[in-house]
Amino acid sequence: MLALSSVHKRTCIGVGEVGSERGPDRSEQFTLRQYNKAIDHLLEPRFAQKDKASIRTVLVACMLFICLEFMRGRYKTGNNHLQSGIKLLAGLQREPERGDGHCNILTQESTREPIDDWLIEAFTRMNLLAAQFNQGYWMPPSPRSSNYQPLSMTFQSVTQARNMLDSMFKDIFYLMGCYRRERHFEVRADSSSEQGSLEVQRRIKTGLEVWSNMYKASRVNFQVQLDAVSKIGYQLLFLYHIMASILADTCLRPDDEMAFDRHCHGFVSMITHSVNMLEAVRAVHNSNDPVFSRSGAELSLFTADIGWTPPLYFTALHCRIPSIRRRTIKLLRTLPSREGIWDSIFAAFVAEEVMRIEEGDYYMNAPVVDHAPFDNQPHDYALSQPTLPASRRVYDVQVVLPDSPSEKTLLSCKRNKSDGGYEVITKEYDVGPQTDVAKKQCAETSGLSKALDD
Repeated sequence: MLALSSVHKRTCIGVGEVGSERGPDRSEQFTLRQYNKAIDHLLEPRFAQKDKASIRTVLVACMLFICLEFMRGRYKTGNNHLQSGIKLLAGLQREPERGDGHCNILTQESTREPIDDWLIEAFTRMNLLAAQFNQGYWMPPSPRSSNYQPLSMTFQSVTQARNMLDSMFKDIFYLMGCYRRERHFEVRADSSSEQGSLEVQRRIKTGLEVWSNMYKASRVNFQVQLDAVSKIGYQLLFLYHIMASILADTCLRPDDEMAFDRHCHGFVSMITHSVNMLEAVRAVHNSNDPVFSRSGAELSLFTADIGWTPPLYFTALHCRIPSIRRRTIKLLRTLPSREGIWDSIFAAFVAEEVMRIEEGDYYMNAPVVDHAPFDNQPHDYALSQPTLPASRRVYDVQVVLPDSPSEKTLLSCKRNKSDGGYEVITKEYDVGPQTDVAKKQCAETSGLSKALDD
């Protein structure tokens, strides 16, 4: 906790870039000492016994290490910690009864305590966040997670709404993973397997419709019950519902980018809703807030939970309406934030590079210009702009995460060829210059904020 608190303090007050090529200052030396002490404690013999207490301690420490590394910009190391934690959970879930007589705390519900449910939930959610960036650790859904039938017509809590949505996301990524493995190993699915996938897809779509109806029915009650910050969290779930609906419709054809053209209005809705959320966030964090009001390049809000970056990144990758795509990337840079493995500035950089790879000189004779304020609805002209043909679109965007702000990032993606095959496009980038981008964008944020106030 001391190491994590130290890194968080550095992030909030903007003390340089952690993990830079410069030698560690006194603050970072303190962080590293506490970090090493924590690791040394976990290597003590008592933690090798694998009893309830030791397993819980290791998993809690693992989650703290994940957050610490993500805050330090060491994404690769943080992701490795995440995969270690997920593998430990998955391994335990496959062993209901251990040979040494100890019961698995994760499968024996009658003996589970609240901390066990919290650990499962925390790692599952962090893994879902990573999966949305093509990272994380693949896990098949449990039978219980595929049951979306609610017990009432309204949500009893925001947590209930979140858990139901998380279950559907887990199944969506499971279907996408199955498809990609079949493609990778060139194994053709048999008819029963295809029917099974279609049935899961149908159940997910039905569940999303039910979720939407419950969300609308619960809105009035939650407007009264929730405080301002919780209301923002509840609004955020709507962004994820739109993304889940688009993914559910396209998950069995993840290499068919033309399928996303049917969801233009969903993408526009995500942008409109994101702007409303930005206004709500600014209303909560007034100008006296010492963190939110910072204008320096180090402005960074960190959360180990979901934020708006994954849905906006998803929109920037898959929406080929030129003006909407550019507006999405601007939004990602408007409020620099870190959400688990996600960094909004880094996500904007990746999305912009993918856009450049796809577009090339396609719009050279008809430049895309979008000076409209974020809170303006897109005009019909913007929605009718020519979109990219299939031959220019890329899919399966993969990013080799850097392990320090000075390390290069490797970006790869695929593009289908006319002969039925595909080409792999690989590019390497310096991540460091993103600091300059952040400075420029933070300077522009004040102008955007005024536009939102008018």
